[in-house]
Amino acid sequence: MPNVITSGGVVLSVGGIITNRGGIINNRGGVILTSGLDPDAAAYIAAIRATGATVDSNQVGEINTFYKAAKTGGYYTSLKRLYLPIWGVAAANAIDLITGASGTFNGGVTHGAGFIQSDGTTGYFALQGNPNALEMTSGSAFAVSLVYTNETTSSSEVLIGGQDGAGASFSIIQNSHIYDIGDEAVNRFSDSSPSFAGIYLLTKVGSNAVVNKRVAAGFSIFTSQTSAPAGTLPTSMTAPGRNGTVPGDNKYGAYGIGTGLAQPEAESFTLALKTLWENCTSLTLA
Repeated sequence: MPNVITSGGVVLSVGGIITNRGGIINNRGGVILTSGLDPDAAAYIAAIRATGATVDSNQVGEINTFYKAAKTGGYYTSLKRLYLPIWGVAAANAIDLITGASGTFNGGVTHGAGFIQSDGTTGYFALQGNPNALEMTSGSAFAVSLVYTNETTSSSEVLIGGQDGAGASFSIIQNSHIYDIGDEAVNRFSDSSPSFAGIYLLTKVGSNAVVNKRVAAGFSIFTSQTSAPAGTLPTSMTAPGRNGTVPGDNKYGAYGIGTGLAQPEAESFTLALKTLWENCTSLTLA
């Protein structure tokens, strides 16, 4: 009988060098089997590979872990659009982890190893879908952006955002660290932090809006606004930029939108996103 290597009772290979992570099996021929793989993780991985991008066995395991954590953590259904532009290929970087639908890159965008970067003037990504059609409201919404490096401080650089007039806005703006959701005249708030590298999550549940920040040192509430009035969300979102304007030239590793996350969910989600991005790219969040 040929050599059979096992781990925890799971048959890994008949002859060959094997790695096994979370039930994901990689044999010597590079074929990755999917025993124990979450079906949504499997669909996303297949979609990425269909573009010609490479997903190695370690990345398969990390992606699987992310999906399973989101589902067991109770926040997966709040994630409406989420993008991981780490693959170095525009078609792969445009694929949504939640629906498999693709957004659209526009203008000058560099697809680096683990991040995308706008040329600072014309480059941006249009998220697929209208937030108002995704169960999002100004009383239940979040936007997230993973900023790998803060290259320059533009006068009004927008990490992620959209606006249909002053009464329908949803954005994280680098200048003066401004955040708005709904009617920007009454739902705009800010802080004075000197650095913008990290994961930023603007979430609103009911009348309470909170900006959470996760960096290497940990998780914190960056700033907040209580008793924020209701308003209207824009019909589209871009990242970076707001409606594609003032994108700046930061390097981004992830971005997305969804329904409002309570604080425990926000903390779990940002940690899972940080772990996914770092372990898939071998880069480190500041």
